[in-house]
Amino acid sequence: MKFLPQYFEEILLLVTVEKSNKLIYELPSNVRAAHLNQQLSFADKIFGFHFLFSPHFWNEWKFVRRQYKMKLNSIMLKTMLSYLQAAAKLKRQIAAQIRKHELHGKELIYYSFWNDFRSIAIAQLAKQTGSVAVARAHGWDVYFERHQPPYLPFRKFLTEHLDRCYYVSENGRSYTSAKLGYVNHPKLKVAQLGTQFSGTNPESNEETFVIVSCSRFVPLKRNHLIADVLRHLSFPVRWIHFGSGFAR
Repeated sequence: MKFLPQYFEEILLLVTVEKSNKLIYELPSNVRAAHLNQQLSFADKIFGFHFLFSPHFWNEWKFVRRQYKMKLNSIMLKTMLSYLQAAAKLKRQIAAQIRKHELHGKELIYYSFWNDFRSIAIAQLAKQTGSVAVARAHGWDVYFERHQPPYLPFRKFLTEHLDRCYYVSENGRSYTSAKLGYVNHPKLKVAQLGTQFSGTNPESNEETFVIVSCSRFVPLKRNHLIADVLRHLSFPVRWIHFGSGFAR
């Protein structure tokens, strides 16, 4: 939000996480925000069974068998249907926001911070409206092994229908390329995350060296490696960590 308003005439920020009335920061004048309810109702789930007759479903089913060499089980079936259900609901909600804010006919770029059902929704919308759809991919939405069974749905569809997918690491891009059987797909790019440089720390005469880390405190983040390094040091060190332990 510090940089994007400088480059876009209007930004419509659509939030899909749990709604909160707490104001974290003020939005710039050309940014509007709305909360979208992504909870699937009982009716949504019942209606979702019609996706069993969707070409998206059958194309994915055939690709899973041919490329991943996996047999379709009930959990994978549920995952595929839930992705299509959630994407369809989100697509309707985004389309309603576009109508509400009278954005039809304007040059639109749909952007999803996660490469999951949200990127499926914007890929489908962009195709219908002749717009651009871009997604990011991190870790949870890249590596099959972080899921049980080890599978993420509609990776081929997303690669074919998004205009770009930006991975936070070369490892993630290479992993997806190998999974899908691509050598060097032009839509799969790397754009690392980062922060603006805030200058060096002030000089300190204290004897204790301070190190700060920030992440979820779970094995995936390998915080234990910091402890392994620190125990070999021969001078006083204070380690400050921001982040609690929860899994995703």
